[in-house]
Amino acid sequence: MKSELANAVPRLKRLLPRFRKLRIGVLGDLMVDRYVWGNANRLSPEAAVPVVDYVSEQDCPGGAGNVAVNIAALGAQVDIFGVVGAQRTSGRGENAKKMLRTKPARHCTPACASWVLVTGGLFPMRIA
Repeated sequence: MKSELANAVPRLKRLLPRFRKLRIGVLGDLMVDRYVWGNANRLSPEAAVPVVDYVSEQDCPGGAGNVAVNIAALGAQVDIFGVVGAQRTSGRGENAKKMLRTKPARHCTPACASWVLVTGGLFPMRIA
C-alpha cells in the first residue's frame, strides 16, 4: 500500500497542471449545506438526545456544487448545470451561486438545502 501511494504522488504532480487546460461540465443537484455549530453538554430530560447550545452556522456548496468547487480548485474551468426547483434555502440561493465561484449556466438554481449539526467535532444529526 505504501509503495502504491509513493508511486501515485509523482503521477498526480504531473497530472494536476493539465487541469488548467480543461473545461468540465457538472450536472446534478445543486444544494446548500448549512453547518450549524454548537456545544452539547447535557442530554434532554424528555429523551436521550443532546441539548445543543448554538454557536454559529456556515453555508457551503453541497451536492454537485461541492463537486464543481473542488474541480475549480484544481484549476479547471467549470460549467454547472443544475436543477431548477423549489428552494428551502430562505433566500440563500444567490449566496450559493457566489460560493461556487464559477459561472453557473442560465438554468442553475440550488434545489434544496440540508442542515448538518456539528457538536464536539461530531455530526450527530443531518436534516435533509
